[in-house]
Amino acid sequence: MSIDTCILRSVIKGKEQDYCVWESCSPIVVIGRGSREGNEIFRENCDRDGVPVFRRKTGGGAVVLSPGMLVFSLAKRVGKEFHIREYAKQVNDIVIEFFLDIGVSGLSTCGISDVCMGNRKIMGSGMYRRKKILFFQGSMLVDPDLSLMDRYLKIPPKQPEYRKERTHRDFVTTLRKEGVDIKTTKLIPLFDSFLAKNISKIY
Repeated sequence: MSIDTCILRSVIKGKEQDYCVWESCSPIVVIGRGSREGNEIFRENCDRDGVPVFRRKTGGGAVVLSPGMLVFSLAKRVGKEFHIREYAKQVNDIVIEFFLDIGVSGLSTCGISDVCMGNRKIMGSGMYRRKKILFFQGSMLVDPDLSLMDRYLKIPPKQPEYRKERTHRDFVTTLRKEGVDIKTTKLIPLFDSFLAKNISKIY
């Protein structure tokens, strides 16, 4: 997507770091760099509903981005090449710290890079490495329409062990379902400000 390309390109050209935090105004489907579309999405439903399908630069499975999700992308020069799990944890720790600061507890990292509440996924992510440049994308489920996942996404062929073959509805949760009454529009400026102050923790 164009905004992500601009962020990554700015760091490739010499900027130390860049990021954006946003919410999609309508549903879109995004498939990972190495994903096979036919294995991961119901393309006919996307086409029927006029939902665009994009391919992102990062890895990971297909996702739906829709209103009610806090989406962020960041690019940063880092000290180590690769180290995927380590950098996923560094970013997730910033996310978890942010929510602790606003009074939301119980978040933890599951699998390689998911953020969960209990045993349910509440934030997914994807990562791309170019030598010592890290590019990371995350989407936090604040209060989206979860039925969109069933309509547009197939059960992924690759699953983290903790998923245990659960359906989308049984596997994920949202902040709203967990009793956190906050709008995505309110979270965006708060997280934007927090990320500006804490992105340097990624090293």
